[in-house]
Amino acid sequence: MAFKEILREGEAAEYVGVSLSTLRNARLYGSLRTPTIPPPHIKIGRSIRYRLMDLDNWLEQSRVTVAH
Repeated sequence: MAFKEILREGEAAEYVGVSLSTLRNARLYGSLRTPTIPPPHIKIGRSIRYRLMDLDNWLEQSRVTVAH
């Protein structure tokens, strides 16, 4: 896995287009306090990292289509 495929929290939030607090709250509280189910993450000590592939999959799974 290449280093460029791993994002820090702030980079991940920017990549998916949400605020850092939204991403953190989703991770910490899941769907208890926010409607957002968190993307998979990696915890290294106190650091949180996200794989680009996981973020892309999470975005795809979060896609909503509405039939008219």
